[in-house]
Amino acid sequence: MPQRDRRPWARKGKPGPVLQVFLAGILLGGVVLSRLAGVVHVVAGISSLESIAVAAKSCLGAAAGSGLPSAKRPPFSLGPPSAQTARAKCRGRVASAAAGAAASSESLEDVKAREQDLLRQLDALREDKSRLVASRRLRIGIVGFGTFGRFLAKTFVKHHDVVVTSRSPYSAEAADLGVSYWPMSEVDKFFEERLDVCVLAVSIVSFESIIELLAPHMAGRELLVVDVLSVKAYPRELLLRHVPADCDLLSTHPMFGPDSGGGPTGWAGLNFVYEPVRVTEHPARRDLLEHFLSIWEREGCQMVQMTCDEHDQYAANSQFVTHMVGRILGDQRLTPTPIDTKGFQSLLRVVDNTNSDSFALFYGLYRYNNNSRATINALRCSLDRIVVSLEQASADQ
Repeated sequence: MPQRDRRPWARKGKPGPVLQVFLAGILLGGVVLSRLAGVVHVVAGISSLESIAVAAKSCLGAAAGSGLPSAKRPPFSLGPPSAQTARAKCRGRVASAAAGAAASSESLEDVKAREQDLLRQLDALREDKSRLVASRRLRIGIVGFGTFGRFLAKTFVKHHDVVVTSRSPYSAEAADLGVSYWPMSEVDKFFEERLDVCVLAVSIVSFESIIELLAPHMAGRELLVVDVLSVKAYPRELLLRHVPADCDLLSTHPMFGPDSGGGPTGWAGLNFVYEPVRVTEHPARRDLLEHFLSIWEREGCQMVQMTCDEHDQYAANSQFVTHMVGRILGDQRLTPTPIDTKGFQSLLRVVDNTNSDSFALFYGLYRYNNNSRATINALRCSLDRIVVSLEQASADQ
């Protein structure tokens, strides 16, 4: 059965002529207004649209130069590398044109004025930061006052109070630097110095025994305990195992020492790797961490935050391989000659730098970084492959 049309004019007949004219006028007016709005929008944006179109045409030209018609190019194919590069440049031009269109109402003078305002704000922010950093003088304890411990103390003492302890008698060296000294046999007095930070600057080999000795004295003290060892996963596990929960833990590795960081530029531009291992979520404890990290920032270090495991992976293929090659070449008893090339002179510097460090450090890099053995095996394989290649080339002659 056909369904009855329920529209009012269907039940009562079509609208009369007057109503038809009225409805037509409303519809025509809406169309005209819509068109006018579109024209205004297009006129307002025509210059920016034109610039985007120019970049788009350039992009299409690059696509045409890829060697395949677009209709025949496989789905999702980026084309040959030259076309990929061209497309990337084109996308950049289109994006730049769009960005320029968005900012077309702002003059270059306006942008420069905003830039200067932001720079003034940044300068003010840096001044506020400097005042905050200078407002607190930390009491930093250093365990281990050998070459590296003294190297750190020289910088720490410029802005903070420093107390040191060591198994060797270094009271005269401590007095020369203006720091307090306690022998390790009186380590309880060392911790009674109201320390904020305890920096462990001992060798990798003796690290565990030192931690076991110090841990009972750390109980009940809200210390920030920091290690500066050249390996990271190993000391992290020992710190988590032995150091009382009252203390926060920070793993660090200054990627420099007295030779590379003791020149006229100091620590500026040198890498400082760190990972907050355990930090109490309390404003005062977080503030202490930030104040200690600010020491390195203030000296111009490049602050690199990464996990201990990531550090050890990188270090095996950078620091350890450097020490390994330096030790191998040092074992060759290489000496300067009258005809040295720049490359050979660079090798001799590597030999000098690596062999001037203690063998204990080199052994620690090997023994306590699980990635070091893989690096040694890779070096052996590479040497074997190169020797085979040389012998094969000789046999082919």
